Amino acid sequence: MQDVQRRYPKLNDINNYISEEYRLTHPKSKRDWRTYEQQFSRRVSTTMKMLDPLIHEAVSAIHIEKSAGHPHSLPLEERVKPLY
Repeated sequence: MQDVQRRYPKLNDINNYISEEYRLTHPKSKRDWRTYEQQFSRRVSTTMKMLDPLIHEAVSAIHIEKSAGHPHSLPLEERVKPLY
């Protein structure tokens, strides 16, 4: 990078000008954390609902033999879901 800047000083000037113009036209805004977390929660919830048919299809193709030991308290489909 420094080699390019040494060879083409005009390119470095143009880059600095464009960067400065961008910073002036796109100021950093403060994030409203309450709204952000509500939107994030909604996105996660929607994504999980979209995954339900895929999880159901994948679990229906799996057959697990019962073995000795304590039985699982959750069905396989719910054990596969990472969140909820």
